Amino acid sequence: MRETSTNIEPIDLVAQAKAIENILREAGRQARIRHKKLGHPIVSWHDGKVVIIPPEEITVEDEEPPG
Repeated sequence: MRETSTNIEPIDLVAQAKAIENILREAGRQARIRHKKLGHPIVSWHDGKVVIIPPEEITVEDEEPPG
């Protein structure tokens, strides 16, 4: 029987998880910015209920200035 060796680097799962979390947070932020600019509501889940958030009530952390 022949042994095979692989040169696979160990995966840093913590770093990957953090990177994925950052990407998803930024995607959500961009979606909120887009909905707010276009005047579209966002649907969310709050206290076990579906909630529709009107565009004027959408909050975006570190929102880009209009322009």
